Amino acid sequence: MVEETPVVAPAVEPPSAIAQASEPTVEAAAEVKVAAAGTPEEIAAAKVVAEAATKAEAEGKTGAPEAYTDFTLPDGMDLDKVTMEAALPVFKELNLTQDQAQKLVGLQTASEEARVEAEAAQWEKTNDEWREKAKSDPEFGGANLQGNLSHIKTFLDKFATPEFRTSLDISGLGNQTEILTVFASIGKAMSEDTISVGTVVNPGKKSVEELFYGGTTQP
Repeated sequence: MVEETPVVAPAVEPPSAIAQASEPTVEAAAEVKVAAAGTPEEIAAAKVVAEAATKAEAEGKTGAPEAYTDFTLPDGMDLDKVTMEAALPVFKELNLTQDQAQKLVGLQTASEEARVEAEAAQWEKTNDEWREKAKSDPEFGGANLQGNLSHIKTFLDKFATPEFRTSLDISGLGNQTEILTVFASIGKAMSEDTISVGTVVNPGKKSVEELFYGGTTQP
């Protein structure tokens, strides 16, 4: 009689280091995002997430909260409501903790601050260039500068409201040669045509009757 050879079950080997390393972790997933990121901004954001993920995993804090609390912002800065409404679902989808989301918000606010400062510096540089152009203009500036500035003051003192002056400053129009030339021309004409009711101030200056009726006094 043929004896049956007992079937021995194959020994189960413990998973290899390679197999263990292939198991997904929060840190590994974040590192994949770093590798997949393209632009410098995306790489920086992905690195922030990766670092926060490592810290959160070490502290046992993983996963998105039920609701994110208010984020810490630099003094004087507010988060755009529309942007945050779009960002929060993405934070949830990425399963970011409060700390991870805060790091991304901090990265965004720092980038926004840098952008605003750069734009302000560029705007100031542009206005400085306009001022220098006006000062060196052969007709408006040079030896004519002080006289033209005096004419501009005459015009502004007579007609400009505080709101108008503010608009000139904000828009930069008050530094542009073409605008200043017009203001100076008006102010100069006003000085030449200074009037006093019923009286000719001096030769070359016109009375009300001369301005309105061409020199003929109306009854």
